[in-house]
Amino acid sequence: MPAKQRPLARGWSGAEIFAVGHSTRTAKELIELLRAHGVATLADIRTVPRSRTNPQFNLEPFGRALAKAGLRHVHLAELGGRRKARRDSDLNAGWRNASFRGFADYVQSEGFARGLEALRKLAKQGPVAIMCAEGNRWRCHRSLVADALYARGVVVQHIESATRARPHTPTPFARIRGLKVTYPVPRAERRSDAPPAQQNRRSTADGRRQTAAAEALAESDGAPRNGPSGRRRTASAPKAQVKQRAHRPRPPRRPSPKSLRPSRIRNRR
Repeated sequence: MPAKQRPLARGWSGAEIFAVGHSTRTAKELIELLRAHGVATLADIRTVPRSRTNPQFNLEPFGRALAKAGLRHVHLAELGGRRKARRDSDLNAGWRNASFRGFADYVQSEGFARGLEALRKLAKQGPVAIMCAEGNRWRCHRSLVADALYARGVVVQHIESATRARPHTPTPFARIRGLKVTYPVPRAERRSDAPPAQQNRRSTADGRRQTAAAEALAESDGAPRNGPSGRRRTASAPKAQVKQRAHRPRPPRRPSPKSLRPSRIRNRR
């Protein structure tokens, strides 16, 4: 179900913004995706614009490849991730992952506001795509950037293929008040009468698309959990049955064929 369109904030009229993660693509493949969606400017929102595993996306060589293709490349470090969570605030305690919570705290800062303003000016010149490294948008801070843009009436389009871009839906437990987006602890988890296990459990119903396993949308829900050794736990027999097995009388031992030989019987006499 598509999210309800919010009124456009001042200055964002006509802004067309896409989002993409370079992942393990080649530079050529990513450029073809951008061209297919009519992107004119790529806004790089990586804090550190380089990659050891995918050096084709390092700042200099990738910038040259984009320029050769007729695309503009701008590094917006103020929209980059890797921010530390504030210890004096639980405003975004709904995020259990420290990286996401840290960036959610940073969203309230002047630095983030400056980054959004730079993005707004780029969008005035034509379609823009914000880019980070992670392929899955729910494992990337760009989903929080898209939440902030949604609060301003701009629906980011997440590029999935050359022919498909999915409209952004805000994080389910996000709270939007005017232009401010926060991520408080969901109401169900704030219940003081709930047992500790229920309070600490990740709830996919609360929309916790966070980090590594939880942000993979809990695909293995309902499967047997693995024990500390990594092996699957199996159901053990009831204690009553175990005790009964332990006291089961042993059958009488059969004499071996050798013990029944006549010579052995005479010797016993």
